[in-house]
Amino acid sequence: MKQPNKSVLLKFENTARVADAGYHLQALCQDPYRPCFYIDSPADLMCSATWIERDDHNQGSIQAGPGGPLFEFLKKHKDDGSRPVLIVNFNHFSAADIVRFNALLDDKPNADGIPLPASATVVGLINPNERGAYTGLDFTSRFAKRHDFPERLTAQLDIPKLATPEERLPKAALLSQAINLYSNSNWEERLLGRWILKGQQLTFVEGELITAIKAGKTHIDIKNGPWGDQKFLRFWQAATLTRQFQCTGRTYDLPEGFVLTQTNSLQFKDVTEHLVIAEALSAAKPVYVLNPSTFSKFFNQYRCNNAEQAIYQDSGYLEANAEKTIAVYLSHALSEAAWSELLDSCTKQNVRLQLTLAPGVRLPAVLGLKLAVKPIPDPTPWPTESADPMPLASAIYIESSDADIAQAHLKADVIIDVSELEPANLLINIDGKLDIKTLRFKFNEKPGALLHALEQGQTVILKGQFSPQMQHYLSEELIKRQQKPSIGQLILVSDKPALFPNLPALKHTPTVAEKQALLETTFRKKFVAGLTESQINKQSLAELNAIIRYQSAHPESSDLKQTWLGMETLPKRVEPAAQKIDLKHAKAITDAFNQHRQKAVLQGLTIAPFVFLAGMTGVGKTTFIKEIWKLAHPNMHFGESELGAWAKDRRPGIKTLFIDEANLSARQWRVFEGLFNKPPGIMVDNEYVPLTPEHKVIFAGNPVSYGGGRHLPDLFKRHGGSIIFEPMPPEYIYHEMLAPVFNGTGFSTNEHEAASLKILNIAAYLTQLSHDDVLISTRELTMVALLAVNYCKDNPKTTLVDATAYYAYTIGLSLVPEASRAQFDKAYFAPPLPPSASQVLPNDFTITASNQKAFEALTHVLNLRETRRHQKGNKTQQSGGLGGLILEGDPGIGKSELVIAALTARHYQEGHDFYIIPPSMALEAKKELLLKAYSQGAIVIINEINSSSMMERFLNDLLMGEPPPGVELGKIRPGFTVIGPQNPSAMAGRARASKALQHRMQTIIMPSYKPHEMAHILSQKGLPENIAEDMTTEYHLIIKEALRNNRPPPLCFRDLIKRAEWEMSANRSVSASVNPSLAEMDWDTLINNPWSHPDNALVTNKAHALLTIYKEAPPLYQKVIATKLHELATDKKHAQPEAWLALAIVAFLEMEDDGIINCLNTLRTTQATGAPLEFFAARARREHDKVCKALLSGTELKRDVRGINAFITAYAEYIQTMLKIEKLRPDVV
Repeated sequence: MKQPNKSVLLKFENTARVADAGYHLQALCQDPYRPCFYIDSPADLMCSATWIERDDHNQGSIQAGPGGPLFEFLKKHKDDGSRPVLIVNFNHFSAADIVRFNALLDDKPNADGIPLPASATVVGLINPNERGAYTGLDFTSRFAKRHDFPERLTAQLDIPKLATPEERLPKAALLSQAINLYSNSNWEERLLGRWILKGQQLTFVEGELITAIKAGKTHIDIKNGPWGDQKFLRFWQAATLTRQFQCTGRTYDLPEGFVLTQTNSLQFKDVTEHLVIAEALSAAKPVYVLNPSTFSKFFNQYRCNNAEQAIYQDSGYLEANAEKTIAVYLSHALSEAAWSELLDSCTKQNVRLQLTLAPGVRLPAVLGLKLAVKPIPDPTPWPTESADPMPLASAIYIESSDADIAQAHLKADVIIDVSELEPANLLINIDGKLDIKTLRFKFNEKPGALLHALEQGQTVILKGQFSPQMQHYLSEELIKRQQKPSIGQLILVSDKPALFPNLPALKHTPTVAEKQALLETTFRKKFVAGLTESQINKQSLAELNAIIRYQSAHPESSDLKQTWLGMETLPKRVEPAAQKIDLKHAKAITDAFNQHRQKAVLQGLTIAPFVFLAGMTGVGKTTFIKEIWKLAHPNMHFGESELGAWAKDRRPGIKTLFIDEANLSARQWRVFEGLFNKPPGIMVDNEYVPLTPEHKVIFAGNPVSYGGGRHLPDLFKRHGGSIIFEPMPPEYIYHEMLAPVFNGTGFSTNEHEAASLKILNIAAYLTQLSHDDVLISTRELTMVALLAVNYCKDNPKTTLVDATAYYAYTIGLSLVPEASRAQFDKAYFAPPLPPSASQVLPNDFTITASNQKAFEALTHVLNLRETRRHQKGNKTQQSGGLGGLILEGDPGIGKSELVIAALTARHYQEGHDFYIIPPSMALEAKKELLLKAYSQGAIVIINEINSSSMMERFLNDLLMGEPPPGVELGKIRPGFTVIGPQNPSAMAGRARASKALQHRMQTIIMPSYKPHEMAHILSQKGLPENIAEDMTTEYHLIIKEALRNNRPPPLCFRDLIKRAEWEMSANRSVSASVNPSLAEMDWDTLINNPWSHPDNALVTNKAHALLTIYKEAPPLYQKVIATKLHELATDKKHAQPEAWLALAIVAFLEMEDDGIINCLNTLRTTQATGAPLEFFAARARREHDKVCKALLSGTELKRDVRGINAFITAYAEYIQTMLKIEKLRPDVV
């Protein structure tokens, strides 16, 4: 039986036509009806999130996922036989998004983990020429069919206009409703409705469209709709096309005779009735601050009840002050649309605004109020004589190019850097959380750190970068302080002019003398004197402090950048002279090395409140903190999650917060600027917590040059603090990493020392090849020893030294630079080991020379995992070495299939022994599943591991055998292993793994299959050998032709597999058809899709399919079919020569001898010069040649049982008769 075409990719030359095609496909699904779901963005594919169930009383209850519109669609049509269609606009998907949701195109397709109905069809739309459009073979080869639509065809796809201008409507007999959307992006809430919380009860408030439809309105006029928003446009396209729309799981039908119109103009009538200008604020009445962030408060507000842990929505300022005049201060400008909405609401509530404008703020001209912009006052120059120049104001603004210098002149109780804070951290914070277990919200309101400090009468300095939202909400608080007597003082310091123009302002311009004087209050004059005037002028005070701090501790250094060394790039190492490895004194050497590191870190923390441990991956930064530093300083806290516990730790001694991979986070770490305050303090959520001088922070990370999303945070740019960790000496590696592997294994000291020297010699060779990177880390060295020991347990005839030499060679070879591989191979080559006694061959996957290396590496890793799960050992034996395996290769060569086959051959079960993380899984779900697998010691397959950010900081801990900071997992079983099949990192949508991650997993490159391997794989799947060879030969001809013409290959190995599977399916004796009967089809539909005819179930050739329905078609439609065949035959780009044969048969059926002869002659001419027919157009070269010879010579045709030439076979008698007619004509040459 022919499988239904479950996926089709339609390519267009114009992006606008992609949207048009989406509309027309939805239209086609209406008659005959097929349920249709349009997917415009990755968010539309989400099914796993929590959702709200709406009851008959518009009350809502939160339900755990899966849920949502797509889930409901898939559930509704799962088994109803309706053949649903999913239309996906892939031009709105990035390459990473396409990879993330590629399961939509799998053999067993699913959307975010939800299986698609068996009869569903996925139709992809794309303009491959659009910038950013992804058309890699890993994507396109997943579609069963791919079609190009040239512009001349898509020009017919214009969408009819949706809305007629209102004035052209016959207004009589129409029940009209105007809905003004004010060009807002929240049109869905306004039209359809929104959920609001009343305590713990969710209530759905229906939107204006639903209200109008329920009221029987037949004419909706959309005023100022966001017609440029494609989602808004598609909503109305679908609604007017299907005469219905969906909302919160319900369907609303449009009334009979429904008319939609649009009006695009903002109305500003009677502005002066609701808006009056006041030059100054009145102290007699409350003032409402208006700006883009506080705008929503004029319509509704939220009130939190801490006792109930609930939130309520209350009336906004306008409704609460209906029939009144209110004082409003406009701190920042609003858009015309916002003014239109505000004034319309004022009209509705009969509210008058007494408006005062902030300096520099202007009103839109459309309001018709001709007002001069109030000038921004010039700031007062910074006093030079007074040590404390602050005027006695409750709030003041200081503009300074170096906030630290200005701050040094001020006296304050609390100093907060606001650069990475939210307004709620400083002002009122309503904290809302969804309890996943109870599916109930919990709310709590707290005053922020700023309000708390001011209420205590303290002086507060806010400095740093003020976000627009922070400016808006602080403006509201500043007006409150100006309107009533206030305690405390607020000082705002920034390098930007006039951020708060309503405040008295000072302008501070730092001088060299000022900087020098401040430095001399902290450091000895001799250190300050070492800086030139130019250096002092160019560097900020924070940078100068960092430079002198370092030089005071390292007087031998003259490099001003030394304190930042290693943060962006690592300095080139100077290798010591080669020395003999001294394993006998390994412990003493190790102890001295640890003491040296500990002294360096302690010295760094003596002169500064934080240090940054820089260094190549694998030099032991994290291990040092967890095993050496913690032993000497036990007051340890790990990760951001323990920030609060660290800040409030009052135990005696150094209190250390350790943040690993600190430059992988997007954070700038400006929150730790408070470490440099006097006294120090820090913001924890919305609380300012004082610190002691013993509160220290140790950051660690690889240099920015390692990539993987690393950057240099502002904190490090300003304060330096780098300490470079150099690679460990070989004696340290032996004592700490290798010796524990051999402990208790039964090998003699001589054996494991000899094996260790094999490992250490290769490590020394790789180390001297690069002065910038550690080519082989201690994790890889440990992995060599672990694999060797484990192999020898299963294969006792192999010596430990031989096994070690082999694993050292194979792992080392993959890490050696290309230029040195020949030399490495000559020096360290080790012959392959015999297959392991515990190797388990997969039953349904063909192992070839090209994938043998990957299979063997997978086998060795799985064998080691089995040992760890069933035998006790020390920490290194249980979790040391590499944490997993990456298999990289071209699309479609079976990377994931190899992994699954290897696991199932061992009788591993998904959901018990291993888990699969698809790219589409939500971030938190990925973390949850990883933690679950880690605690169980299970295997995790992360498909397309390089396709998107895989929370490297989170994953790195697990790969090293440690749970992430702050995570409590209880008892942990050994055996956690990550396997990551991935396409090459050079492909779009992928990222090259960071060097840190590269050294935590072994990477195996799977080369593409050779032709004979491809043919062998096809034959193993059941395809006859001769057909497999022909198919493989043709596949490679197509690839070579594309490369010769500098075009990307149009096919990948997955296409070859699919074609082979179709071939085998076509040869099976299956006669049932899933298509509807001819009586149920209309002829227009049948001609457009001739394969829907039952007799075409096994037909792949379009000319053949059209000819099948020609015989049964009415005369009028026979002419249409003949025209279609002629178009196929004469298409310049995609001509199908066999269409001339079909036209000849049409002529034969109509008894037109001249037509027969003309068509056959044209067919011969076309075949003599045309392109060869291909397997991938469902024809074979060998059979094509046979057909051509038969047509040219008139020889007898033999029936072809394979079905590729079903066309010739089906009409063999007609063809033979036509050839006889041709011979009888005397005018035939």
